Amino acid sequence: MAEWDRSNTRQVDYVIGACQCIRREAMEEVGFLDERIFYGPEDIDYCLRMYKKRWQVHYYPFTSIIHYEQRITKKIFFSKLTFLHFRAVIYFFWKYKGKISY
Repeated sequence: MAEWDRSNTRQVDYVIGACQCIRREAMEEVGFLDERIFYGPEDIDYCLRMYKKRWQVHYYPFTSIIHYEQRITKKIFFSKLTFLHFRAVIYFFWKYKGKISY
């Protein structure tokens, strides 16, 4: 998607969790984040659940958010966070049985 013009609003498959703004009605219908998914694919899971409840996910370029990432897993390869991320990815694929569709 490198050629995509990011100056316009657009429906997308998912947005990262650091930048999600969610309508109260959508959250009440879809629920909260899956607590078994930590540090990783929780944002993809949430957007998939939105689509399954007939909500849409949009990219909205008319605001900005500063996210100071720590990149903890980049410093120590086999850290506790690396393990939690790996476990979350395995659970995510188990949850969807490898069949991710909207």
